[in-house]
Amino acid sequence: ILLFVALIYDFLLRHQYRETVRRANHNQRMYLLFIRILHFLKLEGYALNQHETIQMLSDRVKDIFHYENIKFTDVANIYMKYRYGEADITQEEVQNFEVFQQGLFDKREQEESKIRVWFEEFVFLTNKENWG
Repeated sequence: ILLFVALIYDFLLRHQYRETVRRANHNQRMYLLFIRILHFLKLEGYALNQHETIQMLSDRVKDIFHYENIKFTDVANIYMKYRYGEADITQEEVQNFEVFQQGLFDKREQEESKIRVWFEEFVFLTNKENWG
């Protein structure tokens, strides 16, 4: 019964999160994707430390992860442009975030068990701070 309840709850969380992302404007979607990217980087051993800036994390990660010629430096620069330059995000920039985030997710799926990936995703979705 507990497993059934967890699966139903997981289904509802995933559906609600997808709807949140779908309804978001470019700036909101970029932010949600950036939170997911930071989550995946943390799982890969590149957590954003309390004393660290996005630029410092970018310098540590460099181009270790790159998907369709998009590196973490690219998405970090877009995020910083938005955050500190208060510039609106374009559709192309959002697509860069989507490609990079999907690349990190696919990497997790290839390297980890399905149960572990499901559990990591479940834990991520249960933390409402990850929803922006």
